[in-house]
Amino acid sequence: MDSYIKPQSVESSVSAGSGGLDLMGMVEISENTRTIKDPFFHLTMGGSIICPPCVHKGIIFFGCCDGNVYAVDRDGREVFRFGTGGQIIGSPAAEGESVLFGSYDGNLYCMNAGGELEWKFSTNDVIITRPFITKTAIYFGCHDGRLYALDKDGKLLWSYATKGPVYADPFVHRDIVFVPSTDNSMHAVSAEGKLLWEFPTNGVVSRARTGGNAVFFGSKDRNLYSVSMEGSLLWKFPASDSIGTYNPSINSNIVYTGCFDGNVYSLDMNGNLVWKFSGRDLTVAPSFHEDMIFVPSYDGSLYALDREGRLLWRFEANAGISGAPVFLDGKVIFGSWDCNLYCITTKGEPVWKFGTSLGAPSLIDMGSIPRVDLELPPVQQAREEREIYSLPRSQTTEQTGGSLYSVETEYSEKGHYQHKGRRYK
Repeated sequence: MDSYIKPQSVESSVSAGSGGLDLMGMVEISENTRTIKDPFFHLTMGGSIICPPCVHKGIIFFGCCDGNVYAVDRDGREVFRFGTGGQIIGSPAAEGESVLFGSYDGNLYCMNAGGELEWKFSTNDVIITRPFITKTAIYFGCHDGRLYALDKDGKLLWSYATKGPVYADPFVHRDIVFVPSTDNSMHAVSAEGKLLWEFPTNGVVSRARTGGNAVFFGSKDRNLYSVSMEGSLLWKFPASDSIGTYNPSINSNIVYTGCFDGNVYSLDMNGNLVWKFSGRDLTVAPSFHEDMIFVPSYDGSLYALDREGRLLWRFEANAGISGAPVFLDGKVIFGSWDCNLYCITTKGEPVWKFGTSLGAPSLIDMGSIPRVDLELPPVQQAREEREIYSLPRSQTTEQTGGSLYSVETEYSEKGHYQHKGRRYK
């Protein structure tokens, strides 16, 4: 029988963590260590679930690093799986009888609700963004630096080129397509593919969300931005560390963002701090259900807060949770790096869990990060240094000396990372 860790009470202590890993594009190692920042990373094959599931017509669809999209019913039984040629770490999107998703194999797939391929669109690079579906088009970003617009039959309408890989989800509002890019800018593009405006920051930008007459997005430059629909700055909120790709989220006129400083910030629409919640590795924006706020964490916990930011309980998986949960029949559904999809109640009680085809988690393949050469210290020397990530390991990763997040969890202060002659310090 599967064993679950019981949810902890509000009296449980939650300590703030420093550093962490932005799974959607930056390997971040902080606090007395060198930092490597690159606009993409590569995951090995494994059973890890990276991004949020999609619930459509009572079926839960989710992608996995084993190359499959799974369809699971409300009781945790597999309906079908659809295989691709690469890892799937972007969330599926669904409309009508169609489910769309991208893959590491460079294809955007459209399958019907029965798991049969309707069409696929090929690009020249990895796709890790969630498609955005409107009445007339399908939008998705690609690591080749482009935003693609397709018709409902999978034919190209147009593409728009940024100056860097696009790995944060595009967002459409009032016929404006907001395209975050690793070129450090938010691009506002018309429904015809013409640039309306471009807002530069000093770091890679997150996905966009809109509220009122403003668009909100974060940046690795440690700011959350509010920008008008015409592209002018309204305000910015300074955090004390980078803001990752899966931020922000908006609910009931409150803007929420996770941050690498270990906090979830709650702001009003004018950028004033309402409250903050401190935990470990809370770098992803929350989701919302029944006046509760659910915050995933790379420390392996799902935190449940009330609307005032007070901890109600937390549920612990066996590895990091990097995608905010979704909801079905009053239940909370989320995936973990431990290769399981979890279903729990809104009180943190387990209902079921579904295991993917591979029980070994995916690892970040540090050796294949584009344009980056790593010079790592010997393993035995590195293990004498402080451990950066303290998440539990599976037996497989323990045997190989790897962790859920990198080839090694320990890095020596003597190590350095070189990028085309430039050294990160």
